[in-house]
Amino acid sequence: MTKRRLLSAVAAGAILGTGATPAHAADEVVGPAQKTEVSAHGGWIAWLQDGKVVLRDPRGFESGKTLAAGVTATSVALGTDRRGKLIAVASGCGGGGCDLYRVPATGDAPSPLWEASSPGLDESQPAVWRGMLVFARKDGACSKLFVRRLGSKAASRLLRTACAAIRDIAVRGDRVAFTESVPAERGTRERAFTLSLTTASARVWRAVDASDAVPGLGQVALDSRHLYLARSPVAACGGACGIERFDLSRRSGDVVRALPPDRRVTSALARLSDGRIVYQPVSNVVGPYGTTLPAPLVRSEIDPFATQPHGLVPELSLELSPSGIVSRGTRVVATGRLTQTVVRVGTVVRVAPVANATVQLLRGYQVGFIPKGYGPVPDGWSPLGIPVTTDDGGEYAVPLEWTAGDLTLISARVVGEVTALEPSPTRGVTFTSPAGSS
Repeated sequence: MTKRRLLSAVAAGAILGTGATPAHAADEVVGPAQKTEVSAHGGWIAWLQDGKVVLRDPRGFESGKTLAAGVTATSVALGTDRRGKLIAVASGCGGGGCDLYRVPATGDAPSPLWEASSPGLDESQPAVWRGMLVFARKDGACSKLFVRRLGSKAASRLLRTACAAIRDIAVRGDRVAFTESVPAERGTRERAFTLSLTTASARVWRAVDASDAVPGLGQVALDSRHLYLARSPVAACGGACGIERFDLSRRSGDVVRALPPDRRVTSALARLSDGRIVYQPVSNVVGPYGTTLPAPLVRSEIDPFATQPHGLVPELSLELSPSGIVSRGTRVVATGRLTQTVVRVGTVVRVAPVANATVQLLRGYQVGFIPKGYGPVPDGWSPLGIPVTTDDGGEYAVPLEWTAGDLTLISARVVGEVTALEPSPTRGVTFTSPAGSS
C-alpha cells in the first residue's frame, strides 16, 4: 500500500505565506472539506472520504482503504484490541446490506468482521475499546445497541431494547455513550445517553427537538471523566452550537463549551488521548440553494477545555467595493483581512491580525444556474492578478481590472506555509458597458 503525506494546504485550499506568524500556535487542518464522520485514538485519526476509510498516522501520512467491491463506508471507529494494539472497525453498506469490517493500519486489505454479523440484519456505528466492540444492529425500522468481546466465542449481547435510530456510539471502560433519534410531533427528538455495561443503567445528558431552528446532536466522545458532544446546526445556531463537555461525576450535568457560541460545527467529533479534539467547522461559503457546507477537518492545538488560550485556524475575509452591477471603467477594489481568533474555554480572548501573508485572488469559472436569493457556486477557480501581502493589521487591497461579460465571482486564499481554514467567502460583480457604448 502506498502512503502519502496529507498536505494541509491542499485540504484547506488556503495557507499563510512565508514569514506570516499567527498570534498563537493555531489549530491545524488535518482532513478534507466534505461531510464525514471522524474517529481518533492515540495520534491516529480516521475519517470517511469518497466511500473509503482514510487512516492518518501520527506522522501525518494517510492511506485510503476500500472496504470491499461495491461497499461504501458509512462510519469508522479507532480503538485497541485486548493486547492494546491499534484496531480500526468500520461499517459499510452494499447490495447485501450493511456489515462491519476490520480495517488494518498496515498494507493488508479490510476484511468482514463475521463474528459481529447477523444474517439478514444490518450492523453499523461501531465503537471499540480494549477489545470490547459496541455497535448498532438494525431489524426493520429499529436499531438496537449490542456489545461483543472481540475474539470471544460468546454471542453478542443486547444492551438496550428501546427502538430508535442510533446515530453515533463511543465506549471507554465500563461506559458507553451514544446518540439516538426518534420521531416527534415536529421533526425528531434527539438524545445523548451514557449507559453502564455492567448495570445497564442509562442517563440522558442532552435532549433536543431537532428542527430548522435548533442545532441537532452530532458525534460523541468519552474520556474517564467527561462526555463530549458536537452540537451541529440544522439551519440557525441560536448560540447553542459547538463542542460541549459534560462532567460525568456531577448529577447537575453542567456544560462547558470549547468554542465561542457563534462558531458553528458539523456533527464530526473525536478526541485524542492527549486531550486534543478533532472537529469540523461549518464553511463560511454558502452552497447551492443556501445549503450548509463543511470546512476542512481541524485538530485542536491543545485541549480546548484547558485554561490556557489557543488560536483557532486563521481566517480570511473578502469584500468588493463597489459590488453588484458596475459599468466599464469603474474601479473595483477587493479588500479583506487575515485574522486569528484566540479563545480560552469557549470565550474569545482577542482577534489578532496575521501580517506578512501572501494573498492570491481567485476568479470562478463555468458558473451554472444560480437559484434566486442564493449565492453562486462556481465549478472551479483560477488565479487572478498578482498576489499581495497583508500589512501589519492583516489587511490587503487589490484593484480589479475591468472584465467584460457576465457575473464574475471572486474569492481569495493565502499561499505559503502555515495553514488557514479555507478560501474567503465568494463575492460577485457584473461588469457592463455604459449606455450608448459598443
